[in-house]
Amino acid sequence: MSDARLLAVGEDAVSRVLAAYLKRCQTTLDWADAVSVGELREAATAELAKRRYTWEQTEAWGLGLDDGTARDGLDPEALRHCGLVDRDYPVMTNRLIFPIHDWLGGLVGFVGRRLVGDPVKVPKWVYPADSPGFSRGNFVYNLHQAAETGRKRNFLILVEGANDVRTLELAGVANTVQCLGTVFTRRQASLLRRFVRRVVLLMDPDLAGRRASDRGRVLLEAAGLEVSVAQLEKWDPDETVRQVGVGPVLDAVRKALRG
Repeated sequence: MSDARLLAVGEDAVSRVLAAYLKRCQTTLDWADAVSVGELREAATAELAKRRYTWEQTEAWGLGLDDGTARDGLDPEALRHCGLVDRDYPVMTNRLIFPIHDWLGGLVGFVGRRLVGDPVKVPKWVYPADSPGFSRGNFVYNLHQAAETGRKRNFLILVEGANDVRTLELAGVANTVQCLGTVFTRRQASLLRRFVRRVVLLMDPDLAGRRASDRGRVLLEAAGLEVSVAQLEKWDPDETVRQVGVGPVLDAVRKALRG
């Protein structure tokens, strides 16, 4: 399919497809709670229990479950336009779905978390394919919800994972956003600059996280932001909170801000 045909897909059609896809995924996740039958549904309920997410919270966040049927009957060109299908491959199948919104709260895409499959062959996290309707470098996960708290506290915390955002939110740290993986762009830096003048980088304590911090710092400072780097010793933010509580995360952020 040519780019011209994809670009011809109307915004209304794309919005309808995104909303319909999300609704189906949310309904499937509701049924996973009620009828825990099969590997995928068992994996979904186990994942939510591991994260200590209640069903009320998953509903508030808009989480869903793609069991492979969510795209059935939807406009194939619109699906390709928004990156949910890449060269006829369904990107989000067998994954827990986290909606991505623009800074105004409009639905633009999804983050997918692996539930089943070989961890060596199946990526833990996936994003919509880059397409005329979606480029993850143009969005910051949870910015539409975290911006107000960020303004009040005068800074935002930037993390790697959607679960980092949600677990920290449950622990009372509501000014947290995600850069949609370890990739960071000038556009994302400009979005953060709309709302705050300072950003704390709280990446995973591994080589990829350190490299992401280095790249992010350069782009954020170029956008006119003051940047601090918080360091955790052993686990990512989500795992740290679940293992030992939010205290070490708050300590690391305070230390970075004093820096």
